[in-house]
Amino acid sequence: MTSMNRFFIPLLFCCAFNQPTKKPQDLRHSSSDQPTIKFPASNFYCTDTTTCRANANLSFKAISSCSGSIKLDTAHIKIAPFQTKDSTRFVSPHFFDSNWKATRAAAQDSFDVTIKNLPEGKHDLIVAVRDACGALSLPTRIPFEVKDCQAPKPICIDSLEVNLLSDGKGGGQIEVRATDFVVQSIYDCNGQSTEIKSGLAKITKYSINVAGKPKSAQAASLMITCVEWGKKIKVEIHAWDNAGNDNFCTTYLKTKNDYRVCEGGFPQYGDVSGSIVTEDNLPVSSVKLLITGTSKDSVLTDNQGSYAYQNLQRGLDYTIRPIGNANPFNGVTTLDLLLIQKHILGIAPLNSPYRIIASDINNSKSISTLDLILLRRLILNLDAKLTSNSSWRFISADYRFPSPINPWLESFPEIASFKGDLNIQRSFIAIKVGDVNGSAKRNGE
Repeated sequence: MTSMNRFFIPLLFCCAFNQPTKKPQDLRHSSSDQPTIKFPASNFYCTDTTTCRANANLSFKAISSCSGSIKLDTAHIKIAPFQTKDSTRFVSPHFFDSNWKATRAAAQDSFDVTIKNLPEGKHDLIVAVRDACGALSLPTRIPFEVKDCQAPKPICIDSLEVNLLSDGKGGGQIEVRATDFVVQSIYDCNGQSTEIKSGLAKITKYSINVAGKPKSAQAASLMITCVEWGKKIKVEIHAWDNAGNDNFCTTYLKTKNDYRVCEGGFPQYGDVSGSIVTEDNLPVSSVKLLITGTSKDSVLTDNQGSYAYQNLQRGLDYTIRPIGNANPFNGVTTLDLLLIQKHILGIAPLNSPYRIIASDINNSKSISTLDLILLRRLILNLDAKLTSNSSWRFISADYRFPSPINPWLESFPEIASFKGDLNIQRSFIAIKVGDVNGSAKRNGE
């Protein structure tokens, strides 16, 4: 659906406007007494994703050799849709917005014209001003563009499991299409299909790439071979509109060898994946997880708090440990001081083991007035870091505290150990030390 198809100007609304117009940014005087108009080199506005229209606020400045105030000649304000040079097709701003506004800042001789409901495309606002001596400027074209700036986010399945098929050469392969992961249709101002819903066209163009690899609008499928057998591959599914915008979802591809087309009959490598969330199940991104075993490696959680790591040697021992020791000030406020104080005095005891651990500022396995002192010093910037604790703590999500009101009754696991195999799951609960009310930014800092 093109912008021109969505926008039609009947002759009933056309107005003759026969004064000569200037080319964009042509600021020459027709005489030394005429005021001139200056404006920014470029103006663009993004359409609303549901109406495919945009609101524009166009600013410009008037200059005159005549002393006194300059006025905007509202009778001369027109719009040249799609930058037409045909004056019979100029329209008043009323054509788009019956409540359009033109305002002036007296001290600077600056003006703002606000118009809503503008269609996609390149247009010109035509304006003129009159100075205190009565001189009228030449009509000046101020170019602007209304653009589709955003594609809708695709809706994907959590994961897809596929079986490798024979490639006819003694190995296995399978082609996975981006659309295999899409579970629901999405619509856009510049979709590709003739199928329309609520004035929007259906998106049919999708691409796929392995997470961390470059995206390409032409990559509609991904070829999987025996090299990927047994791995859990993180992939991105991108939806593209005809304006060149894209948006994506993240999902996983699992490969199997049930038909024994890959040599050996079982994968040599395993994988581990999981998530890091708060006790309220809110994702924590950018957390670094250290993986040790045959070698040392690391991986970061994504915006959903998820992580995945492949290339585990099956049967060998591994450990995984999240770490986070940046920005101890994150989420720490005087409200946390008050909550800890009420807990110590027994006025309002904390009823969560994770919040109790967050209150143990000095990592002494207890909560005391010393924790209040250290937290107050942190809030006042008297201390730049926690000397006996890390900024974040991470506890295995599978762990259950024997006594929720005394989380130190036994040592809680902050590291996960396992043998390399397929589809190992290890997740953690994140605790921001000092942040008792859960106000910290969830980015591992």
